[in-house]
Amino acid sequence: MRLTILKSGTIRTWRHLLAGETETPERIEVPVPFFAIEHRECLILFDCGQQMPETPVADSADYIPVMTAEDSLLRQLEQHGLSAKKVSHLILSHTHGDHCGGLADLGNITCFFQRKEVETPAGKKLISAFPEKKWQILDGETDLFNDGRIIAVPTPGHTPGHQSLLLTLDDGTRICLAADALYMDCALDDDREIRFTSPETVEYFRRLREDGFHIISGHDPASFARAVHLTE
Repeated sequence: MRLTILKSGTIRTWRHLLAGETETPERIEVPVPFFAIEHRECLILFDCGQQMPETPVADSADYIPVMTAEDSLLRQLEQHGLSAKKVSHLILSHTHGDHCGGLADLGNITCFFQRKEVETPAGKKLISAFPEKKWQILDGETDLFNDGRIIAVPTPGHTPGHQSLLLTLDDGTRICLAADALYMDCALDDDREIRFTSPETVEYFRRLREDGFHIISGHDPASFARAVHLTE
């Protein structure tokens, strides 16, 4: 099984929206990762990135997408020797646009979604916008290919039905792709750094780390670099 780390541009935001408060507002720019998994002759994505804004976003906005054409789902896959036409499955962490923006560039593939996310207004809207997709609704923790290698786990808090992914690579390396259930690594060590998620979910990630999992958080530059290093 091969894991490839992709990046759908960046987001310019404020540090206090991702981690703890600062004395003065601090602008930061963070990666928007998504992931390709080659397993059992399948090409599987975990999330699919953001789309370039159709109109400019105000410089004062809290979240400003920063992208070029090279950051699109199609180009990111091509740059890593992969093809969107061969994507067979998509595992969506949740409904926010920087995680599901590439859906329009994918075919009539199987998409895994937690039921609690489907039942939100945003979940219903997303499914109705893409009725051609083969939506597979999950109820809790699920071994997606029945071999213990790719396991979807509910990690609520950021959204009601947010899910993360547990992977076991061929060499035994275990990785947790946390997505936005854990914005930045610092929350693993300091409760004051937790933002827009559940303390219970962060505690779950801490237990996984103790068990030997490498935790890859959703928008942390250091975590992104660590994920790339793990898969080189």
